[in-house]
Amino acid sequence: MNLLYSGCVVFFCASMSVAGAPPTVDLANQIAKASSEHPRLFATARDFEQVRLRIKNDDRMQRIWMEVSNKADGYLTEKPLERIKTGRRLLGVSRKALDRILALGMAYQITGDQKYLDRGALTLESIAAFSDWNPSHFLDVAEMTAAMAIGYDWLYDGLSPELRKKLRSALIEKGFKPSFAKNQWWARGSNNWNPVCNGGLVLGALAILEDEPAWAERIVARAVDGVPVAMKASYAPSGTYPEGPAYWVYGTSYNVLLIAVLQEILGSDFGLCAMQGFDRTGEYLNQAIGPTGRTFNYADGGPALLPAPPALFWLARQFKRPDWVTVRLDTFDASLHRMARQRLFPLVLLWVPSDWDSSKATMALDWKGTGTKPVAMHRSGWGPEATWVGICAGKPSSSHGHMDTGSFVFECDGVRWVDDLGSENYHRLESKGIGLWDSRQKGGRWTIFRLNNLSHNTLTIGGAHQQVDGFSEIIAFSEAKDCPHTAVDMTPAYRDQAKKVIRTFYLPKRQHLVVRDQLEGLPKDRDVTWQMVTGASVTLASKQEALLQKDGKTLRVRLLQPTGAEWIVRDASKPMASHDSPNPGKSILGFSVLAPASGELSCLVVLEPESIPRLPVAANPAL
Repeated sequence: MNLLYSGCVVFFCASMSVAGAPPTVDLANQIAKASSEHPRLFATARDFEQVRLRIKNDDRMQRIWMEVSNKADGYLTEKPLERIKTGRRLLGVSRKALDRILALGMAYQITGDQKYLDRGALTLESIAAFSDWNPSHFLDVAEMTAAMAIGYDWLYDGLSPELRKKLRSALIEKGFKPSFAKNQWWARGSNNWNPVCNGGLVLGALAILEDEPAWAERIVARAVDGVPVAMKASYAPSGTYPEGPAYWVYGTSYNVLLIAVLQEILGSDFGLCAMQGFDRTGEYLNQAIGPTGRTFNYADGGPALLPAPPALFWLARQFKRPDWVTVRLDTFDASLHRMARQRLFPLVLLWVPSDWDSSKATMALDWKGTGTKPVAMHRSGWGPEATWVGICAGKPSSSHGHMDTGSFVFECDGVRWVDDLGSENYHRLESKGIGLWDSRQKGGRWTIFRLNNLSHNTLTIGGAHQQVDGFSEIIAFSEAKDCPHTAVDMTPAYRDQAKKVIRTFYLPKRQHLVVRDQLEGLPKDRDVTWQMVTGASVTLASKQEALLQKDGKTLRVRLLQPTGAEWIVRDASKPMASHDSPNPGKSILGFSVLAPASGELSCLVVLEPESIPRLPVAANPAL
């Protein structure tokens, strides 16, 4: 619990609180001993000097710096930001503020050029003048606070005393006070809001700690008490992130920002780095990115290319795992411009590894993540042409969850053959009155095509939705060299629809993908649909063999069981309902069969590049 009195905060760590923290931490004393010099958020003046030296002597550092410099130059002529909301959110403006400030602030620290200072100061003054930072959607406040904090700290020596005072007042009135105005669920929440909101506020508090020590004590105390709740839910036990790779970038980035400033300014991370799974989450992200660079976009994530996020560089340094950022070094330079679009990108200059040797990569070819959203990944290697599959378990009602139990994505030959359509546009659906966040069994969330099982690469029984509270587990996982595999017990997702549903994925010779479904207890004549979404063109070579073609490559998809089943191709490009988005270029390959009188059904599908020999059915144990 926290005890606040007379401006002093003493934080007591109970056994359920921060793992590894000392029994009693006197925050007031730590804050009093902290340096009052600026800059201090993420880097000191000496650290920036080291960055300047590395830019001179390291070719990759020079290329990173050029991207930051170009970004900063682009902001020199941009109009000041305005308080314009999109629906209920100001978040887009907050993120633009952070993007600008980090680029301009880094450019000022590296060059000392007045033009970056002037434009950064103008940005800070404009957001300080906003009537508020939209506390009704507190992520907006958190990211605006982070922008203000970094700008105040990195531009401090060039700001007038009057402007500094104005910026401090904005942090307190528009950031700190609203965060205590009522019970804020995010303070001890279990999803990404917790580290984002706590992290942004801690940056603000530590940026002005010499002037407002009481606020620093109060805000840091709340953060080190509450953030472990989210870290346990997000990373324990194996580093897997239940909200998917896209939200990993968001939540983990702010987790990293929070821990980094606590370590550097207060000399302690209060045991946060010791939270179970946090030391493995950098590998999870790498495993969840396919050979094409696209993510395994389960939950509310898009399938876009994901270049290495800045937080991954910090984690690689923190846990001495340079391979987390060098494993794809062959594509690093090509993806650098995309990396620069990330608002935290300038921080890469502070966190790049000293060793760029990609030959030291030690990550496994097979990964199983347990916790609130079990997933598994298998691959043949770490090159861009490797074969790779990502597999979902868990339950639909988890944070940002979809009805994707048993769903998968698949890549080989440098092509993503099996797609996940990803998330929908939040604001557009909310503006139409769709209950996007109502995840009850009959909730509005499941009327959205991209979110229910009718759009995922899984089974549908009798046209029904998966059970939102049905938690499906990974019941078998093998790293066998010649045929790794994962089995998911999907029975809870189909409660009242079948008595048993097991889906197993095999990777024979790490070249083919075999998907096997075994169902029992089906009502007689209940229809069962198997399907997969693809962005490739589909032609049917026969009733049981489909040829997918994309980027000059071909994938065979063979339907081996049940006997008599036939492939059907459906167009998925047009919206399924008036509130759904179109899915340009997407189609669904699948089949439907009726359950036999026995109630038992086996489905067997093989996916294989046309460039390799067909998988022999009779001789292969996977079949």
